[in-house]
Amino acid sequence: MLPILLLLALFVVGAALIIKFTTQFAERLTSRLVTNHFRAAEYILEHHQAPNTWMRPTKAPDKPQLLSQMDKLITYFEACPLFEDGTSRTLLLTELRAEREGWKEKPLELLISKAMQPQP
Repeated sequence: MLPILLLLALFVVGAALIIKFTTQFAERLTSRLVTNHFRAAEYILEHHQAPNTWMRPTKAPDKPQLLSQMDKLITYFEACPLFEDGTSRTLLLTELRAEREGWKEKPLELLISKAMQPQP
């Protein structure tokens, strides 16, 4: 009887540890993803350029790719539940949409930081 209770206790403790670590991992991952979206929006509105996290080191960015990334960011914020009120969401979306419209007219060189531009 004692070995069965010991095995059951080990199983319960093991399951609890697995659940705890899985939950912590999910929280960290979610936090990182949410933070990345807000950092990208902040960078765009402050610098009027695409964030470096959108750049691939092996491929030079092109304008359609950057506009697509901006569309994805706008779509994220349209559904994001982390706003204090509707006014905050509306303000951010209005600014991002205006920035996106400005990106259509700007040359690619002005949309990416000098550090990420291809060198001749």
